[in-house]
Amino acid sequence: MKATKITVTSNKKFLGSRIVKVYVSGYEKEWAFEKDLLYDYLIKHPKSIRVGIYPFPYLLPSKSRSGEKYVRSKPDRFKNDNLLNLPVQ
Repeated sequence: MKATKITVTSNKKFLGSRIVKVYVSGYEKEWAFEKDLLYDYLIKHPKSIRVGIYPFPYLLPSKSRSGEKYVRSKPDRFKNDNLLNLPVQ
């Protein structure tokens, strides 16, 4: 399965946009997952979803210092989070 696009929201408190949903395609369908639900899925099924752009890194579950669940991609050689480079819905 692969992440194909994201939905973001602007939040002045966090100085920028935040990912709210990640769209995942696979098996001829596409689903929109809220980041905390996708976090839970990735805990149970690690390395099951890749970002749909080169170099196709895996999505990883992460938690903020305040305990908020989110997902990110495995950093590439330039330390970029390729999830942020997906098209915005």
